[in-house]
Amino acid sequence: MAQGLAAGQPLGPFTQMARVATAMTVAALLALPVAWLYILTRRKKGFRQSVVHTQIVLPVVVSGVVTCRNGGGRWSDHRRDRRRGGRASLGKLVRIQ
Repeated sequence: MAQGLAAGQPLGPFTQMARVATAMTVAALLALPVAWLYILTRRKKGFRQSVVHTQIVLPVVVSGVVTCRNGGGRWSDHRRDRRRGGRASLGKLVRIQ
């Protein structure tokens, strides 16, 4: 698997799914203490449940999109996208592969 990344070969669908799932799980596990800290510090004043949900869901979604865009370990067309401008990069970032 490491040789495929070094050679620039595309990864298989199951390998890429495993990497995306791992990245999203790690993001959720890292976001939970932040949300708990927010709840504990705002307990007397009151906290918004929507903020807690956002603090947990947003890192998970971003890590999933970035990992999908990353192709499981390589940035494929970053030079060409940079020449085209920001909209092409953004469109390619959110497109599901």
